[in-house]
Amino acid sequence: SHFIDQDLTRTSRGATTLRIAPNIEYQYNKNLTLRLFYDYNLTNPKTSQQFKTISQRGGITFRFLLN
Repeated sequence: SHFIDQDLTRTSRGATTLRIAPNIEYQYNKNLTLRLFYDYNLTNPKTSQQFKTISQRGGITFRFLLN
């Protein structure tokens, strides 16, 4: 928002978002693949009417192929 009579600018919406999502994949042999992953998501609002949100998740995936 912008107040013309006061020449003042105020943030009324928006957010800053940061996402980090690395993963590592390792092929153990031709049938087995391992994957490690981590996902971090941060949302920081520009106004005080919303809350900062952080979510994190991670894990291991095993993939086995039958030939």
